[in-house]
Amino acid sequence: MEQFSSSPPPLAKRPRLSNEGCSPDKESDRNVLVTQLAQTVEELRARQATLEATVARLTSAVADPAPAESPALASIVVLNVGGVHYTTTRATLCQYPDTMLGAMFSGKYALTLMKDGSVFIDRDGQLFQHVLQFLRSQRWVLPSHDAYQTELIKCEADYFGLPWPLPEFLVETAAPSKRLEAHMHGINAMAVAGDFLVTASGSMRVWDKDGNRHFELDRREIRAVLPWRDGILAVSKSGGMHWYNDSFDYMGRYSLSSAPPDNTVETAVLWRDSVAIACLEDQLLRVWHESDIDTVLPGDHDFAEALDVWDDNLVAGLADGNINLWAPDFKNLHTLSGHRSAVICLVVWNSKLCSGSMDKTVRLWSAGPHWECTTVIDTGRPSFAMAVWHDSLVTSDFRRSLAFWNEQGECRRTVTSAATVDIRCLCVWHDGDMLVTGNDDGEMCFWRGTMQKY
Repeated sequence: MEQFSSSPPPLAKRPRLSNEGCSPDKESDRNVLVTQLAQTVEELRARQATLEATVARLTSAVADPAPAESPALASIVVLNVGGVHYTTTRATLCQYPDTMLGAMFSGKYALTLMKDGSVFIDRDGQLFQHVLQFLRSQRWVLPSHDAYQTELIKCEADYFGLPWPLPEFLVETAAPSKRLEAHMHGINAMAVAGDFLVTASGSMRVWDKDGNRHFELDRREIRAVLPWRDGILAVSKSGGMHWYNDSFDYMGRYSLSSAPPDNTVETAVLWRDSVAIACLEDQLLRVWHESDIDTVLPGDHDFAEALDVWDDNLVAGLADGNINLWAPDFKNLHTLSGHRSAVICLVVWNSKLCSGSMDKTVRLWSAGPHWECTTVIDTGRPSFAMAVWHDSLVTSDFRRSLAFWNEQGECRRTVTSAATVDIRCLCVWHDGDMLVTGNDDGEMCFWRGTMQKY
């Protein structure tokens, strides 16, 4: 670094000038000295200019840096969310000005910084990655296999005031509105008959809309309860079909003529003016007509664990993961493949077939001529039962919870049942206003809810 002094360098000593008694020679010497003095002044001025330039250059080199920009206005922002650090931009955080983050980094409010210069937010650091992803892409990327995780992400969206595009299923209470100890054993089947609900277990019981039990109809082990001739048809484990009229008077019994006596019924469904029944021992599907004639459906297939009717065709979910379809003329129409394990429940929703499997997925299928799988929902757990309620697909699982899905496979909501055992069956009642769950311990729970949009 250059060394310099603030005082000018010493000048050479020159004789003192005087006008007293000046001779011509002395006058000449005086003029020389004046010239020399003028030159010295010019030299000093040049030296001063050089020194000032040097001082200015050195001052600029060691000058203090500019004051740090406010974190609320800085273009790059470091966040500390529950101990997890994120680096993003102020523009990203202000994508939605009317939200909490948009207000924080608008520049209107002073922010307290951590020692490392980050802004601390007391929320779940792992979940915040979904919030930041939404701010960057304006799209929620949700884990379809985990409805509980989706619910946690929605809580973060609510906290930060971010838009949530999915319709929200609102259950009136966190617990069911009513619980009944309906049976001593697990509930196998439920059906609506007029204003009444019929449940089946080791016995069959009838309930009114207030949850009062009116009748106990049968003590046989019933596998299916079907609406029939303004009354009900109860299909027992042994294959007997018991008809009750709209007053629940016993009207008679029917049986399968082609089934061996020791055959066991797995499930049954109404199909046109007949009843389709799946038998376990011989793995055959039989169609019984009220004329007391039953027909064995053709096809080499595994035994059926679930039955439904889709576009007037009979659908069977099989233990090998396939789904077989039969036309009304009993011809084998098509086989849907895709599940890797047994198909245990079926339901039709908005003209699509929904199949729930032990492979922890639910598949949505479009009807012919292509019979394609349009959506695969990774539920994370096998679905015991399914129903359609308020334009949502409802599934029950091993964790005794209900999940509500849209047709894109996005989870709208999850509700944990008050039951301590698995939910075996679902039924929609009260003109669609109520969902009823039948549990493995014989308990019945009633749920009310509505769909709302943000």
